[in-house]
Amino acid sequence: MQSIGFLGPAVALLGLIAAKTPAIASAWLAVAVGLKSFSHSGFLVNFQEIAPQYAGVLHGMSNTAGTFAAIIGTVGAGFFVEMIGSFRGFLLLTSFLYFLSALIWLTFATGERVNFDESSK
Repeated sequence: MQSIGFLGPAVALLGLIAAKTPAIASAWLAVAVGLKSFSHSGFLVNFQEIAPQYAGVLHGMSNTAGTFAAIIGTVGAGFFVEMIGSFRGFLLLTSFLYFLSALIWLTFATGERVNFDESSK
């Protein structure tokens, strides 16, 4: 599910770039946003899997980082589009970041529980 949540929107954004009409562009955008929801289904439960006692803290830290990234990304998108002169470049960058996220997830993600209570003595 997690990989679909990264790869699906990446492909849909490439389709959005190629769209010739507003109706087709809207459909590609709806597909991208809809497929993005798959990443949340795995993301939110993963904290409970790896560290149940600290799931709230981990979720809070992750949510803070995600919100900060959204703020920077919104401002950055404006600068990027202004600098490049087109929104297509930004959609390509976003698609690339989705592909990169899928690669990182597939390489490093795990559901193994971490025991934070174990003493290191």
